[in-house]
Amino acid sequence: MTVIRIIGYVIGAVVLLGLLGGMLALIMFGGEPGIFGFGGNWWRKQLYDFQTLITGILAVSAAGATVWQMRATDRENERRHRQLVTVSLRSDRLSIERMLIPQFGELKILYKDLKNAPGFEGPSDGIEDIEAVVAYAKEGRRMFNGVEKVIDRPHWAAAEKLFGGLLTFRLVELRERLERAQTEMRQLGAAAAQLKGYLEEAQSNELKIRVSPGPSKEYLERKLKDVIESIERGRPTDSVARGMEPVFQELYKLADAYEIKL
Repeated sequence: MTVIRIIGYVIGAVVLLGLLGGMLALIMFGGEPGIFGFGGNWWRKQLYDFQTLITGILAVSAAGATVWQMRATDRENERRHRQLVTVSLRSDRLSIERMLIPQFGELKILYKDLKNAPGFEGPSDGIEDIEAVVAYAKEGRRMFNGVEKVIDRPHWAAAEKLFGGLLTFRLVELRERLERAQTEMRQLGAAAAQLKGYLEEAQSNELKIRVSPGPSKEYLERKLKDVIESIERGRPTDSVARGMEPVFQELYKLADAYEIKL
């Protein structure tokens, strides 16, 4: 494109110089017309008769060429500006891309696991029910730890300076939900493990009551049931999943702003 433009400039300059040179030659060497406009060089006579028209045409042509050149210059400046902006944003774009890929996909998987997490019923005297509660607590903490691990990675932390105010707020809210959920799961796991230990000791001694001093079976069961009832009301897995949804919305906007496909 640049070569074609240069060739156009050269051709235009040659034509213009040719016209100017021809008119100058006519002015200098052409025969002058007579008193009443007769005689003399015909070309010089035409130049003399239409000098105003010719001057106007040249002026309009010069103005048009100036406008064309200004537009071409503006287009070139705009292209260079976009190029400079692209180069200046490259570092930011790479930072956001490293933050989103593959972390965004991992968060989507964890979100799906949280949404599909089953509930549980309260334990009875059987140790199998306690095992299910312990497994539920471990699985919940695994998912919560997974979310925390993703949003605490170095690539994520490095890109936080590019987050908008709403995304930053949504992440703070998500971390608060995760902290509450982790606390509830720790309480559930501890209560279930304590009751499980009591039942295992009772089975090994073929006793239904604890011989050594300590909490009674009824107390431990009541404690575990209270924790379960609290979790059933708050549904920590659902709470964390709900906290992730607005984060996803803001991450999609961030990806669009940097032209990153998710």
